[in-house]
Amino acid sequence: MAKRNKNMYHLKSEQGGTLVEVMISVYILSVVIVGTIALFANCNVFMAEIKEHAIANSALNQRMEEIRALSYSSITNLSSSFSATGFSLLDNAAGTVTVDNPFNANDIRRVTLMVSWTSPQGRSMSKSLAAYFTNNGINQQ
Repeated sequence: MAKRNKNMYHLKSEQGGTLVEVMISVYILSVVIVGTIALFANCNVFMAEIKEHAIANSALNQRMEEIRALSYSSITNLSSSFSATGFSLLDNAAGTVTVDNPFNANDIRRVTLMVSWTSPQGRSMSKSLAAYFTNNGINQQ
């Protein structure tokens, strides 16, 4: 009977975890949880930046399409700034228009649009779009 009691005592002592094992498990779990929370926080920042870039791209495309509808002679007289409906969603947003003659030719102009803004993290951000305009059209020979 003494032998049986000894085996039962031995089994009972191996069934539970020690305090060290529990502490190591809690530590590993907390590292995983903190890492996951940090990942989600960074994802929110990246999503906000993607949204801002999409707004800027939309404003650039909208303004460039408006310029494409103008006559060639009107392009040289464009205002040096522009605004778009999406600018209200960006901090300190400003749109600039630059018209230049990169090839020193009389019948071609390059129009460059740029949108600049400040991100919620305080960084200066910008996007630009350029297009060439000719007096005779693209495929004229």
